[in-house]
Amino acid sequence: MNIFEIFQEDFLYHEYQPLHYLKEGQPIFAYEALLRNLSKVNPEQVFQTATRANILYKLDSVSIHKAVQTFANRIGHGQEHLFLNIYITTILHPNFLKIF
Repeated sequence: MNIFEIFQEDFLYHEYQPLHYLKEGQPIFAYEALLRNLSKVNPEQVFQTATRANILYKLDSVSIHKAVQTFANRIGHGQEHLFLNIYITTILHPNFLKIF
């Protein structure tokens, strides 16, 4: 897999896993954003490849931005929460807070 092709062709998207309250009849509490790609490559492999290519921060940042943007446009109605999986190295990166 060539990780750079995924960026160039904009193949990244997210599936949103609903998270429910345990009590029956309660509305959805939140969604977890799960990174996917049109090439159907396992997301773990995508992140491992990005790590080896030294572009994990770029991949994680793009994923965060797309997840939030898509959620706001398609799913979020102000009541649901969004959970994101973010690498600690991304959070600690000096440019992390600048992307928002």
